[in-house]
Amino acid sequence: MKSLWSAPWLALLLPAASAVAADVDFRAFLEDEPRYSFVSSTSPYQPVLGLMDLSDGSNFAQMQVRLDGVFGPKWRASATGALVDLYDGSHSSRFLTRELYVDCSATDAINIFAGRRILRWGVGYALNPTGVVDPHRNPTDPDDRLNLNIGRDVIGLDLTRGSQSFNLVLSQPNLISDGRVSGEGAQAAMRYSFLVHGIDAAVIGSWVSGHPDRAGCNATFVVGQGLEIHAEWALQWGSDALGLQPVPGPSGDGPRSLFARLRTGSEHRFQSCVAGINWTHSNGWNFVAEYYRNGDGLTDDEWNRYVGFLDRNERMAGQDGAYGPPEMNLLLSAKEMTGGNLRRNYAFLRISKDPLVRDFSVDMLFLGSLDGSSGGVGVVEIYRPIGRFLTASFRVTQCFGPPGSEYRVLPVSGSVSLGLRANF
Repeated sequence: MKSLWSAPWLALLLPAASAVAADVDFRAFLEDEPRYSFVSSTSPYQPVLGLMDLSDGSNFAQMQVRLDGVFGPKWRASATGALVDLYDGSHSSRFLTRELYVDCSATDAINIFAGRRILRWGVGYALNPTGVVDPHRNPTDPDDRLNLNIGRDVIGLDLTRGSQSFNLVLSQPNLISDGRVSGEGAQAAMRYSFLVHGIDAAVIGSWVSGHPDRAGCNATFVVGQGLEIHAEWALQWGSDALGLQPVPGPSGDGPRSLFARLRTGSEHRFQSCVAGINWTHSNGWNFVAEYYRNGDGLTDDEWNRYVGFLDRNERMAGQDGAYGPPEMNLLLSAKEMTGGNLRRNYAFLRISKDPLVRDFSVDMLFLGSLDGSSGGVGVVEIYRPIGRFLTASFRVTQCFGPPGSEYRVLPVSGSVSLGLRANF
């Protein structure tokens, strides 16, 4: 029987919630964004670009609805769903449940919630090693401009006393079945936060089945009216990083599979950290700068072996005239290893002004690798409101760096998009 959770539930919840809730807030928007992507001519993934089904031109469209209801003095509920469509030669449509949860304030000090909910425990702007329950952060889009992050399927408990709080979350992926897995395994996570001498600090721990355990702490401190200083530190037992050692075939004549896990076992510990500032001037300028150390990232030696192996598979691809191990290796690599943030050290910068000139606002981002094979990605977005309900945007993304650097091996080197959003 089809899961009730997989249906477009908002159409059913809206009239029911309006009838029983003391206060209902309804928001919606429609959005359309044509996009042109620049397929990289220097990427080692060239032999399998057709198999990866990459398209130069595409169009993304969505309709999103949010419903918040208050039911008496203790209960409230929230639901956010998105109907999205991607056209890149053919249409692919799906309904996403971003959030769907109920929240009960049992007392002034005790709060309980259950369902799919977006939580944020990390304090970094673009990168969050202590964000153990946060949605996966894309540092080139840290604000989730298309509003496509989904929450985790959780049961949570919040205890508050004065300036101290304790949060406990139990999570199980995909309880709300809509085709998206919310999380990576059954998880228990806790956070104890407190305020001391103006510093908002927290201690965090996470245990996830099939993945490394993590513990850490974060803190923020506000100086004056516009400067925030923030930092995170996390310790991880074991590794999720896929190693880059080739596995030879039966005859020993060459690699049959690209990956073998090189860093597994609880005896391996990795430390990651973020340190940064977020400064906002009274005239609207905002400046964010962060340094990120990814303790679980690839060393220079691992990265060079990875690039060398990609180059070898690129040379071998197509020699047999059929789809074979080299193409499979490239496809597997593209799936597992092109998500960014693979190395050890990064710098992040953001400069924005709202508005910059007349009604035009600008947002400029840069993420750069500080390791041996340097490179980076830059983003410029310009947006402008049109009347009361419409907002237009123009966004350019471009990767750069020397051959063999992290951002030059990507199959797509950049993109240009135009967006139009109607808010209701």
